Amino acid sequence: MKRTFAKRSFQALAAMFFLVSGLFLTANNAGAQTLNGQSNLNWVGSADAQTLLGTQVQSLSTLVGTQIPGSQLYNDINVRIVYYKNVYRFISEGDAVSVAVPRTTLYMGAHGVQGDANATGLNVSKSLLATIEAEATDLLSN
Repeated sequence: MKRTFAKRSFQALAAMFFLVSGLFLTANNAGAQTLNGQSNLNWVGSADAQTLLGTQVQSLSTLVGTQIPGSQLYNDINVRIVYYKNVYRFISEGDAVSVAVPRTTLYMGAHGVQGDANATGLNVSKSLLATIEAEATDLLSN
């Protein structure tokens, strides 16, 4: 009986080892794909980015005027406006476009939506910030 128990525990340990090893290998591969995907982006130049951001803010400002104040869509558009304005500001301060986009996400995640009279006090969810960051990445990269 002891021998059967010892044999099964070795099989269980071996199976656990292979499962854990597989999880680590999978996690490392997924992380490498994400990092390589972002580093291979071809970002537009600072001047072009500021032009694109200005156009985006103008079109969103027009769109927000057609929404019901206080509605979810109204608030989401205002968050986008503030996000794009912050990306523009960080680029104006000398950040590269590839740095300004994730920096804005971190900044707004820590501070919320502040500094804009139209959107002061809006709460920003992490999922909304991730969505807007993806949109900004698509807008500002080729």
